[in-house]
Amino acid sequence: MVVSRVLSWGLVVSVMLNLLLAGIAGGLVWQNARPPAPPPEFGSDMSPEGRKALFATALRNRAEMTPLFEEVRAARSALAQTLSAETFDPQSYDGAAARLKTAQGRILEEKSKAMREAALTLPPEERRKLARRLSKGPQGHGRHEPPEENKEP
Repeated sequence: MVVSRVLSWGLVVSVMLNLLLAGIAGGLVWQNARPPAPPPEFGSDMSPEGRKALFATALRNRAEMTPLFEEVRAARSALAQTLSAETFDPQSYDGAAARLKTAQGRILEEKSKAMREAALTLPPEERRKLARRLSKGPQGHGRHEPPEENKEP
């Protein structure tokens, strides 16, 4: 009688411990399975009028930008093919890398022109908001600083 009572309490404690561990493990899996939060939308802190002007400029320039994006995709593909070839050809790699760099430069030039065009239509406060967003970079982050232990004294 005493042995079965101790055994039954031991079983209850074991089941409770297993449930607790399963809950902790499940929570960790669920937490790590979620995708990271997306970066804030570009222009999200602007007024509706400022956002409208910014996106109107982007739509006007979209037709000019689409072929440039295709050019970058093709250049990346050529570079990937060069890297994955059975024998590595440095001259072929240099040519593909130069084409990619040129294509990316043309995109930056067009983006700069579009930004200038948008800035002409925005009021000063909206341009300041845009400048703050641009200074944070494409993902909304500032400069990446090394951890404290890696900084020089």
